Amino acid sequence: MKRRIIASLVAVAAVVASVFVVARPAFADTCPYPYVCFFNGSTITGKYKVVTYPNFQNITGTSMYSTMVQNTRRDDVVHIRFRYAADGSSGYICMPPAPEPGSVGDWEYAMSIGNRITGVAISSSDHC
Repeated sequence: MKRRIIASLVAVAAVVASVFVVARPAFADTCPYPYVCFFNGSTITGKYKVVTYPNFQNITGTSMYSTMVQNTRRDDVVHIRFRYAADGSSGYICMPPAPEPGSVGDWEYAMSIGNRITGVAISSSDHC
């Protein structure tokens, strides 16, 4: 009985672990250094690399509705401006530099459904 419970727990843990591995989109290899990429699913909808901070580059087209933003720049922060779907007000986030190629961290940001990205500003600063 005890072995059956342990075997069941191990099986459940394996299934849960596989769900987390499969659930993360495979986009890390598609956004080249030194870009900031906008994604819908695993499809890049836009790439930016010019340092413009404190001025924002306006985001247009399908990139406005991106579900994920990734910063591959290792020394630069990225400021993202977006519009909240609920009330139309503006919000801002600052994404730190990518620590190293292929790693996962704060430099990947998942947008809330319905919010619209309106601008990006890449800064040569290494901290937010």
